[in-house]
Amino acid sequence: MRTNYMLVAALLVGCATAGCVASGDEPATGSTEQALSGEWYVSWSGRMNASGTAYDDGKPYRIKVGVNINDDWFCELTGINGNLTGAVTNAVSITPDSSGDWWLQARAAPGNIAGAAAVCFPETNAWWWEPTPGGFPAGSQYYSGIMAVGAVTGNPARVTVSDEGTNPNVAPLHYGTWTLTTSNVNSGEVWPGYWSWTKQYSAYWNWNAVSGSITKTMPAGTSCFLTSIDGNLQQNSFTNGAVATVNYSTGAWTFTAASGTNAWWLCLD
Repeated sequence: MRTNYMLVAALLVGCATAGCVASGDEPATGSTEQALSGEWYVSWSGRMNASGTAYDDGKPYRIKVGVNINDDWFCELTGINGNLTGAVTNAVSITPDSSGDWWLQARAAPGNIAGAAAVCFPETNAWWWEPTPGGFPAGSQYYSGIMAVGAVTGNPARVTVSDEGTNPNVAPLHYGTWTLTTSNVNSGEVWPGYWSWTKQYSAYWNWNAVSGSITKTMPAGTSCFLTSIDGNLQQNSFTNGAVATVNYSTGAWTFTAASGTNAWWLCLD
């Protein structure tokens, strides 16, 4: 980011890494909320209890991130995993409440696992989210990402948002039309988020991981978020799906796609 913002003090809850995994793939929860040169990274995961009201260790399936949309903060998902078969609307999501506070949710059907990771960053330009693809408003360049995914109905599940057709390699456009492509996912429960890009960001990168991990070092303060995920989201595992994690001290981002999964991230500096 090129604009100056007051950083929020880092808060660590649970384990200190995203996508925390217990031995034998037992229920696990964890969150990392970290001020990242003006950005925040947060993750949360767990196995639902039998009634679907919380995780089976008693922790909630939804946590407050610590930033507010009314203070010009915007958030996007950077990781999705678990078993979303029969999941509720906005099962894995990052959304603001009526007061503007952002919340991260990872909620599966009773007995199943869900995991989510998100990034939040200062954004003073126009933003929207909506389930129906259409044209960008007249104005500056725009970017798009993923804010929510609901029930998965088959394998592989695919969600792609783009401003240049179905290609997940998102590039900035002046005006244009954005698209949403889904397969084996309830498209009415997928919420893309997009916003204008003017003078706040100086560079962008697109990274693709297929059945493995790649690590890329970018300038401090870079935010990376999912633009496409194509893989099995019907496994009770904390390591399926796709997720990006970051080393705060070095600026190195690691992008991981499980076996058989193809995922894309867009990164802004």
